[in-house]
Amino acid sequence: MRIFNDREEAGRLLAKRLKQKIKGNELVVGITNGGVLVAKAIAVELNLKLFAIVVKKIPSSIDAELGIGAVTSSGEVYLNEEVIQSFSEDEESIKERVEKKMKEAKEKEKIFGKLPDVKGKVVILVDDGAATGASVFAALKELKKKGAKVIVALPVSSKEAYEGLKKEADDVFCLIVDENLFAVGEYYNNFEHVDDSLVLQLLKY
Repeated sequence: MRIFNDREEAGRLLAKRLKQKIKGNELVVGITNGGVLVAKAIAVELNLKLFAIVVKKIPSSIDAELGIGAVTSSGEVYLNEEVIQSFSEDEESIKERVEKKMKEAKEKEKIFGKLPDVKGKVVILVDDGAATGASVFAALKELKKKGAKVIVALPVSSKEAYEGLKKEADDVFCLIVDENLFAVGEYYNNFEHVDDSLVLQLLKY
């Protein structure tokens, strides 16, 4: 199994793949928080502007570690219906959790800043990996709604998420597609928690 040393190395490797495809006027948008580290490495290597999009995972009522979807600070929601059905999640309870997480995302956006106008722009949307892909799907939904052309760039993805993203995005670059992917962190030697202060520091580039 291929292992990345850290998120920065994964970003540099993705930049090599993207180099031949870019024109130089694209915007790099990292999904908070871990995706911003990968995105920063891409932005530096390709000399592009860097921004963050705030996405919060919506937890299952059965196990907070398990996500049933994700929501952006603008209120774009992606729900994994398959997971929701398997957990027999209550619709009203899901709405409450979506509202709660959207408020959290809005608060975080005040720290990191809003996205620029992306209408008619090419956006390279970056995360540190996609297991279910919920965060990427939610962010992609928002960017497409705002009129951007979106290239998704991921170091690693499950086959299911990858196939789904290929249908929704304008292009997808992924270094590893693994049918048996369980946890994104397994593909990194260093997969430490990324706090808000580090994200802020990276965005000042």
